[in-house]
Order: sequence, then structure tokens, then C-alpha cells
Amino acid sequence: MSKIGIKSTVLAVFLLLGISDTVKAKSIDSYEDYKIYCSPQAYHYNLESSECTNYKNIYEQELREELNQQQELNYDERNNRRQNVRQANKIKGYAGISLGAFFPDDLDDFFTGLEDFLGVEDPNLDLDTGFGGTIFLGAKFNKNFGADIEFSLLGGGTEIENLEFNLLEGGTVTEDVNYSVWGLFINPRFILPLADRDNSVSIFISPGIGISKAKLNLDIPDELAEENGVEEGLSISLEDDISFTWQIKLGLSLPINNKYNGFAQVRYVNPTGENTVDFFSTEAGLAINF
Repeated sequence: MSKIGIKSTVLAVFLLLGISDTVKAKSIDSYEDYKIYCSPQAYHYNLESSECTNYKNIYEQELREELNQQQELNYDERNNRRQNVRQANKIKGYAGISLGAFFPDDLDDFFTGLEDFLGVEDPNLDLDTGFGGTIFLGAKFNKNFGADIEFSLLGGGTEIENLEFNLLEGGTVTEDVNYSVWGLFINPRFILPLADRDNSVSIFISPGIGISKAKLNLDIPDELAEENGVEEGLSISLEDDISFTWQIKLGLSLPINNKYNGFAQVRYVNPTGENTVDFFSTEAGLAINF
């Protein structure tokens, strides 16, 4: 509120309290006195000074300039507010990458159907920790909501222990296995800023739906190849069907500047159907705002 508004309010309070008769119009000793006792409010409440006319030529121009400046400030303030509202409601794009460690579940079911072919009995397949990453592209509709498309790819290795081949008369072989999983997701993103500014530290949660596919590569043991009269060094690739998959991510976004954000997140992915891989991951990444 301007000084004029404050002092006019004071005069109005005097009147409402019924003590305006005790307020006497005083002489004009300064520009501040002129603003109070020569204002429209002073005239309305019968508090106008008798010296207003004498000081009009001295202070009127200064008062007019002050009022114009106040109007300009008010206009600029309203304009800034409108711009801030438009900026806050403007759709903004973002893109980024993440890298991390992925912890998949076991894949025993992948060997269903191979027992007759290889004579496999009770294979023990524990997938080791894998590593991979994601790329994503999205839009932020306001400070609390966005959505993106994401592609993920991870891979790792493991060993099949206690892999018994009937054709080898019960011999035990341990072989390396490589696995990979890719996924394509659409993710809404719900954002909770921790400060009242455009680019602040924020918490986000992002459920998603999409598709995924897993693949295993198993080298055929030389002993088995020789026993069956096939070429040594062959491998078998096992793939599951493309599966409908859901995931959920929870993370913390840390602004580096207005353009770049670093983030850390955890993720859980669960494909539907048989012969699939669900996994948990911890990741770190970088997002670019544009």
C-alpha cells in the first residue's frame, strides 16, 4: 500500500471513531503535509487545510508525478503477475538419461521345455546383478504434473549351476549365461516441489505401463555337443514373448541450473505372463529442460 493510501486510511479511522472534530487542519509545512491535508480524502472528511491553494503550485506537480509513478509500478506488477501465470501454465519439454544397477528375479521358468531336448534336470539359474540405463522424452504441463515416453535396456550374466545332462550320464556342467531385457513405457509423472519457486528440489512418483521382452543366451557345453555329434561352440537363445508390463518409480530431483536437473530414483518393474523377468533398480541420471 502507498503512503497516500496509508495516511488516507488513518484519516478514515479518525472519522469512524467519531473524533474527527478533534483533528484540526494544520498548516502546510512539508510535501507530506500537503499530501495529507490537501487530498480528496481530506476534503471529503472536512479536514482540508486552508493553505492548500497557496502550496498547489509548489507541490501539485510533484504529487502528480508520484501518482503516475505509482500507477506505472502497479501496471508493471500486474503485468509481471500475468507473465508469471502464463509461464507457470506453459507446457515445457524435458529429456534425459539414467544409469543404474538392476536386480532381477530368478529365471527358472525359462528352461521349461528344454529338459527333453537337453536332458536338463532341475537347473538352478540365479541371475546376477545387471547394469543398464534408460532414455526418455516428455512434457511438463505444470509444476505438479508431466508425462514421458521411456526406453530401457539392461543386461548381465550368470551361471547355471548343477546343470545335469542325462546324455552325459549325469555329468555336471557349469556354463555362463548372458541375459538382456528391454522395455518401452509411457509414464505419467506427479511432482511435489519442496520450495515455492520455478526450479526447486522436488520429489516425484511416476507409475507407468508398457511392454518388455527378455532374452537369454546359453552356450552349449562342448561335452554335450560332442556327445550329440553337433558343432562345438554353438549357443541357444531363449526369448520370452513381448509382455504387458507395469512399473513404478520414486525419486528426488535436484536442480543444477534452470536448464539441467540431476536426479536419483528407485524403480520396480513387473511384466505379466510366464517366462518373464521382474526387477528392482537404483539409478541416477540427468534431465534437460527446454
